[in-house]
Amino acid sequence: MKYLLFTFLFCLIFIGSYGQYNDPYRMAYDGSNYYITNKGNGTISKLTNAGTQSTIVTGLDSPNDIFFGAVAGNSVIIILDSNIIKIYDSTTFSPLLSVPITGALEAHDGMFNPNNTNEFFISDRTGNKIIKGTIGSAPFYPITFNTLTSNITKPAGMILNSSGKLIVVSDTIDGNIYEVNITTGSKTTVLASAHDNMNDVAQDNEGNYYITNWGDSKLYRYSNTWTNPFVVATYNNPSGLYADLNNGILGLCCTNCQKVEFKLFHLFSPLSDVSTCIADSFNVSLTPTYQGIGTYNSGNRFTIEMSDSNGNFSNSTEIGSIQTTTPPNNFKASVPSGIYASTGYKYRLTSTSPVVFSYFTKDIVIQPKPIASFYGGDTLYGCKDAELNLVHFKEPNKSYSFFPPVGIYYLDSSKFLFTSSVDSTYNFLFQVQDTITGCTEVSPLVIVIKDALQLGLQDTLNLCKGNSVAIGEPNIPYEFIWSGSTDLSSFTDANPIFSGTTSTQINVTYNDSSGTCFGNDSVFLNVNNLPFQAIILEQDIYCKGDSIAFYIPDSDTLDFVYSLENLPRANNKWIADSLGTFAYTLVFTDKRTGCFDLAQNSVIVQHIGDSIRIAHNSTDTSIDAIQYNTLGTGSLIWMINGNAVTGDKDTISTSRLKNGDQVYTWLYSDDECELRSNTITWQSLSVPRLDISFQVIPNPSNGKIQIVSEQHILGVRIIDLSGRLMYEDTSIQNQTINKPELSGIYILEIKTVDGIGRKRVLFY
Repeated sequence: MKYLLFTFLFCLIFIGSYGQYNDPYRMAYDGSNYYITNKGNGTISKLTNAGTQSTIVTGLDSPNDIFFGAVAGNSVIIILDSNIIKIYDSTTFSPLLSVPITGALEAHDGMFNPNNTNEFFISDRTGNKIIKGTIGSAPFYPITFNTLTSNITKPAGMILNSSGKLIVVSDTIDGNIYEVNITTGSKTTVLASAHDNMNDVAQDNEGNYYITNWGDSKLYRYSNTWTNPFVVATYNNPSGLYADLNNGILGLCCTNCQKVEFKLFHLFSPLSDVSTCIADSFNVSLTPTYQGIGTYNSGNRFTIEMSDSNGNFSNSTEIGSIQTTTPPNNFKASVPSGIYASTGYKYRLTSTSPVVFSYFTKDIVIQPKPIASFYGGDTLYGCKDAELNLVHFKEPNKSYSFFPPVGIYYLDSSKFLFTSSVDSTYNFLFQVQDTITGCTEVSPLVIVIKDALQLGLQDTLNLCKGNSVAIGEPNIPYEFIWSGSTDLSSFTDANPIFSGTTSTQINVTYNDSSGTCFGNDSVFLNVNNLPFQAIILEQDIYCKGDSIAFYIPDSDTLDFVYSLENLPRANNKWIADSLGTFAYTLVFTDKRTGCFDLAQNSVIVQHIGDSIRIAHNSTDTSIDAIQYNTLGTGSLIWMINGNAVTGDKDTISTSRLKNGDQVYTWLYSDDECELRSNTITWQSLSVPRLDISFQVIPNPSNGKIQIVSEQHILGVRIIDLSGRLMYEDTSIQNQTINKPELSGIYILEIKTVDGIGRKRVLFY
């Protein structure tokens, strides 16, 4: 989105061009100021946003190009002057360094790679090649030069396009335009024999290319596919281009014109202030002299936006639009219906792709429309051959008329008269015009003339006990007398409310205000009982993740729908995916009458932990419980052989266990669901006095041990401290065992002809 500064644009755009240059050739921009090379006197000019011009560098030979870059981390200005890179401080403009361009015959244009600040490119016009410069590392930052690509006839201006390719124009007869890969140096001719003696190239945000050409002294625009050539303007040897994409400006140096010039890619503005009536359409014209040089994208819309009454567009209202890629000469707008202040509104134009606002805004005066309405509404009722007064809202400086005028008679400034001898419906248009502003309002008026007054009440109205129903017709200007029940909200209103609990017939007599037309009618009010269902809903507790299926009674006459937190549940089911207390409602509806009643309660969804694991403590003195993902607010109940025993919260002593006992624990809590642990079968393992003498080497061991025994070993077993068999070999061929996967204290048991021997072994 482009926000354009008035002062800047006024100086650079509407003044348009600047003199006091000496063969201006190339320009650069630092975000605040423009810098222009003067080949005629070897100087560099600075042009500020305010339009102030000054000379900042002198003593150059014939400066070709100027561009910004970074050397050793410092922002610098680089000037190509007689095959020498001359580097200046970007703030003080003092010279810092001069580097000859190795191998260059005519260094013409240059630019840094925005994606690699240690890399830049130079077109060698006479050498017919593109040179790639590289800045080395600290502390000396040496600059080296290599040929990126060659065989380009007289390369001049160049840019990196939006695809990261180098676009180079050729300063020769029937010159080509090339696209160069900055990594490999491979080149492609994107436009052959384009023009004679092309000088420079630029690209805008929409991808369009702009070419300056000395062969015919024109500025050309091409699409991003190098099609649709368009002559933007004619100059005397136009040269350097700079596309300021942030502000949508194209800067141009005209060498033989001795000036620089700036053009907007997108420029349009409303032509004049307007005055309009609410909801009326009006034409908005564009200022014909405000023409941008760029294009608009496919699908672009030009819109008209209206400000608030303070001239603020932050919450603007769109009052007109047209879809086009070309700024229209004019198009229609309309202020929507509403209430508006008397002054303060403005309007502007906007394009949507790209998003650009018109340079100027204009005033819009919104004139209110007069009021066209009748007391009694837009449908009036009368009787055949009776006079019907048409009384309307009256304002000063207004004229009133009907179309068609048949049967309408003027009485005074606020009243007309209508009569008809035929019972029928008559349609009119009532127009009010403001005699000062010319604003008009047209309102339809329907006059219904009946032979006798009629209400058209329904024969029967059904309602459910406890409900109420309106029994009449609203906005009918009759006088009414209702009878038949004391449960009416009024006995004289046009549309009383019945709130009774028993069925009854209501009668009514009515007449118009003049007492000319009369009528009577009746309606039977059928009060249906609410359905009865003996249902008691209980407050149930579930665990998170449970699937809840609500109970559905069996009934041929009722429909049942459950709602949870006021949201109906599909198939009356719910996955308990959230913690908390949730209100639920069962609505049961009589299939015949539609009457319904409801029952309510709630469900509690509690947290449930992942698991509880119990295991023998490493000290051999207790069995401990570890809770995983529980709230930690509950109590553990220890169970031995199905009987609850007292434990020390998360542990129970093994001293109270005997062989074969089944041990587990339960988690009980008011805040979360119950959880049961795994079960352990307790086995006491004692090691008797060792009868067989043998040695285990080494002990402790990292898994590999050697058994030394005076007797022949018939078998070996390894048992953990809970009695589980971890290893057994009854056909042992040697006395070495390798079990690196074991870790901890185990019992090593050997069997010989003399008996069994055991030792404790520590594996680590």
